[in-house]
Amino acid sequence: CNLVFLSSRPLEKEIHHFYPEDYEPYQANQFQESLSAPDSASRNLFKAKSWLKTISKKILTKIFKLYKSLADSIFPESFEEQYQKIYEPSEAGATLLDFGCGSEQFLDVAKEKGWNPIGIDFSERVVEGVRDRGHQALLMSPQVWDEIEDESLDLVRMHHVLEHLYRPKEDLEAIYAKMKPGAKLHIAVPNPDGISSRILRSNWWGLECPRHIMLYPPVLLEKILIDTKYSQIETFYRTIVKDFLRSCGYVLYNLGLINHNQVG
Repeated sequence: CNLVFLSSRPLEKEIHHFYPEDYEPYQANQFQESLSAPDSASRNLFKAKSWLKTISKKILTKIFKLYKSLADSIFPESFEEQYQKIYEPSEAGATLLDFGCGSEQFLDVAKEKGWNPIGIDFSERVVEGVRDRGHQALLMSPQVWDEIEDESLDLVRMHHVLEHLYRPKEDLEAIYAKMKPGAKLHIAVPNPDGISSRILRSNWWGLECPRHIMLYPPVLLEKILIDTKYSQIETFYRTIVKDFLRSCGYVLYNLGLINHNQVG
C-alpha cells in the first residue's frame, strides 16, 4: 500500500522518552523565529576566521532566498488561502479541537478568532501549561473521548500528529464520532512522495526517527480517511523550505562540515 513505516520502533509505552522537554513543538514560541536572520547553525558552519564565517553566512542566505524563489515559481502557493478559509469559525463560540496541541500557542490564536478551543496532548506538562493559559486541556488516554460530547466539534486540527500515532485508524474513528455533521478535519503530515524525500532519501528531515512511526503518501492517506467514513477530501501541498534546508544539514553533517547539534 506504499505506507512508509518504522519497522524497528520503540514500544508505545516507552516512546515518551524521545519527547524531551526541549522538543520543538513543546516550545510556545516555535513559530516566532526569523528566517531572515542566520541562526547559530549557520553562524558556526565552519570553524574558521571571522571573515570566513561572514562569507559563509552570506552564501547560505543567498542559497535560501534562491531556493525559496525557485520553489515559489515551480509550486504556486495556494495553501495559505485555503488554510485561512478552514480556520474561520462558522459562528462565534464554535468548538475547535487541537489534537496533539504541543503548547498553548495555537489555542491562543484560535480563541482570538472566536473559537472555543480544546487541546489534547500526550504530555502532562503540556496539558498543565495549556490549562494555566485558561484553555480546556485533556491528557490523551483511552478514556479521553468520554470527556468530549458526541457530535460536538466543528473543526479538528491534527498538525503533524498522525505520523506519531501507533493506532491511527482508531484515533480517526474516535474523532469522527465527536464531529458534528459537516464539521472539518485538518490533517498536516510530511509527504514521503515529495521532492525533498525523493532527492535526499535517508537524509530527509521528515523521517524523524524514531518519533515518526508511519508516513503516509497522499493517495494512501485519502484511502484511509475514506475507509474511516470521512468524505469530501481535498489535498493541498505546502512548500516548506525550512525542512529542505534541515535535510541539507544532515548532508553537511555526514560530510563532516558541521556538528550534529547544528543540523537543525
